[in-house]
Amino acid sequence: KGTIDKATINTGDIDFGTPAQATKTYDGTTKVKKTVGGVESADKEAVKGYIPQFMWNGHDISDSVDVDTAEYDNKDVNGGAVQNVKYTFKLSDNNKNFKLGTGAKLEKRGTGIITKRDVNVTVKNPLTKQYDAGTAVKDASGNVITGAALNDLITLDGLTKDDDAAVTKKDNATYTTTAVYTDKNAGTGKQVDYTVNLDAASAGNYNLKYNGGSGNAFSTNDNTIAKRTVKVDFKKVSKTYDTTTANPNITGFVSDADAEVLNTDHANIAQA
Repeated sequence: KGTIDKATINTGDIDFGTPAQATKTYDGTTKVKKTVGGVESADKEAVKGYIPQFMWNGHDISDSVDVDTAEYDNKDVNGGAVQNVKYTFKLSDNNKNFKLGTGAKLEKRGTGIITKRDVNVTVKNPLTKQYDAGTAVKDASGNVITGAALNDLITLDGLTKDDDAAVTKKDNATYTTTAVYTDKNAGTGKQVDYTVNLDAASAGNYNLKYNGGSGNAFSTNDNTIAKRTVKVDFKKVSKTYDTTTANPNITGFVSDADAEVLNTDHANIAQA
């Protein structure tokens, strides 16, 4: 009758080989992921697939060792550059033959890349305004849309922190939007040019896409500038009797808003 004591594993006793290069789509974390069945997973058993071997004294002990942690050094895409990945290991629940020596560390360095996450840009609705001699976009009340209100013209699927479906909702990425008609003239099918700029810390982690194209600038061609109806009124006429029907002092005027537009097109053509 005898006993077999567990073998002691110390730092450096296991040969893990050279890990395959890890890759994942940006998700705002440093967690290593591996694609399994077309889905990126941080599951430790999936990530274990990056490690080519678990050799101890010439024996495969992969059943006795599991991945404990797997982290990139940095969460960002960094221009697609290869960055360091650190794996740490622990004895698995299936282990029956080994124990860790005092202070033993089971770890391995590897490499990985993080690719940009696609974010689909959608313009919510076509824009419409009344002719105003300018190219600024306006809301239904005729007010120029500026600042943060321009962001409300679009959606960025999977980016904003209040989007419950966004995997990066804790990333706090922000963006600014511009929108302008390409010309001032009335008509339908008018082009509006948009730009979407992500904050500096986030811009390198996302790939903005609109209608299949990539980039932060795009256009829509279903907008309208309606013709402006100008109402002309006349001041009351008064003169001293002179035996004629002539009225030498007839003065027409328009509203302040119409006068501003008319005078933008042709200086001093109208008065309010």
